[in-house]
Amino acid sequence: MENGVNAHVSSGISADYFCGTGRKNLGMHKHNNSEVLFVLEGHLNFLCADDIYNCSGCCLIFFREKKLHTTDVDPSKLYRRYNLNFRYGDISDCIDYDDVRDVLEPDCRILAVNSEKDKTELLFLFDSLCSLSDKCGTVYDGMRKNLTALILAKASLMGKDSGHRNDCVVQSYITDVIRYITDNLDKKLVISDIAGVFFVSRAKLICDFKAATGITIGELITAKRIKKAKTLLKQGVSVSAAAGECGFSNTCHFIRTFKKTTGTTPLKYSRGDI
Repeated sequence: MENGVNAHVSSGISADYFCGTGRKNLGMHKHNNSEVLFVLEGHLNFLCADDIYNCSGCCLIFFREKKLHTTDVDPSKLYRRYNLNFRYGDISDCIDYDDVRDVLEPDCRILAVNSEKDKTELLFLFDSLCSLSDKCGTVYDGMRKNLTALILAKASLMGKDSGHRNDCVVQSYITDVIRYITDNLDKKLVISDIAGVFFVSRAKLICDFKAATGITIGELITAKRIKKAKTLLKQGVSVSAAAGECGFSNTCHFIRTFKKTTGTTPLKYSRGDI
């Protein structure tokens, strides 16, 4: 069962609440803005910037804008969380960037919410944001900006108290597999060959990878190749050259995969026709 409350606002700030089980993994994705998850209950694994994280209990999770990541929630357990999306430009008149740099600049930042005081204050702020779901106008936009700035300020203070460690990072050979894939996107990547590099069977690698990240090896390879291709195309690299540098066997395969993933062709993307 699922219970969701959404607050989407004209200021560009959006917040929602989810409570339920059976949450589906979204696969590799990214946002054009910063994302904050305030997890109250549940167990989740996620992949960001080639690192695997394992979180349970009450915590804040920050994802930097435009960073590829997954969020794999244990479907057998109750999952309760708030989600906040924003751009710093939305709140730049409310808080100085240097005051919240430590939570906005890392690709991923996780903060455990250990004290009841911190949890109560964060609940009030996130609840207040969601309560503005049907409110429009300059006054309400200002309230959303201030609430978002207060959440970031609170998180930054918590981060300074707890240091700059991500204790949820999983130390696993799968992390090395991910980095191997990242370093060899221009080459032919075959699962059995990758398994051989790490001295495990193909079946074990497939199983371990899915368990750790929530996605398949093939999904990761495709997502990373398309991300690299986008960068090359924006730099003026030709479609055929981008295909080769991203490890696609031929240009036609690259074009089909690119369009399936992004909804447009590589040529249109390179011209900005999107």
